Amino acid sequence: MSKKRQYDILIIGGGVAGSAAATTFARQGREVLLVERSLKEPHRIVGELLQPGGVAALSELGMSSCLDGIDAIPVKGYHIYWKDEGATFLYPLLPTNENGKDLQRNTASEKLSKSRKRPEGKSFHHGRFIMNLRAAAKAEPNLDIVETTAIELLRDEVTGQVLGAQCKNSNKQLENVSIQLYCSHIGGAL
Repeated sequence: MSKKRQYDILIIGGGVAGSAAATTFARQGREVLLVERSLKEPHRIVGELLQPGGVAALSELGMSSCLDGIDAIPVKGYHIYWKDEGATFLYPLLPTNENGKDLQRNTASEKLSKSRKRPEGKSFHHGRFIMNLRAAAKAEPNLDIVETTAIELLRDEVTGQVLGAQCKNSNKQLENVSIQLYCSHIGGAL
């Protein structure tokens, strides 16, 4: 890592939650370091289904563009087969009160319920989604991403507060200075 800086937040793991959290914290003005073992596209022989609540949450985070360009397929519910029979279950319309206000505190969901549009999930290739989430993270100016493996948390001996992480690179050599952080916020509710 060429830059030396002080970070507010260390996130270990650049998957769905780690990449989204890193981007969100960076957009709040925090200095963030995201540590990921491998920045290559993950290859799993599975699809991914992001339920309607996840699609709405991604929208609320301003990251719905991460679903673009990955051939995401709209999902409106489930179809269940049993022997020679089948049944289709659509996602229910979002619950509203008598004024038509969405009962879920989510503006993306509220917009769907006002338009009476049924919520949609999205199905896609996991690895392509992860790469889009990481690209969104990389675009943030106060967020650094380092490809390395965290092997141990570094804690203050008196308070136990996490100060950073000891990591090893692909050559199995320990990295010290570049990954030792002085974090003011780690874990818990921020």
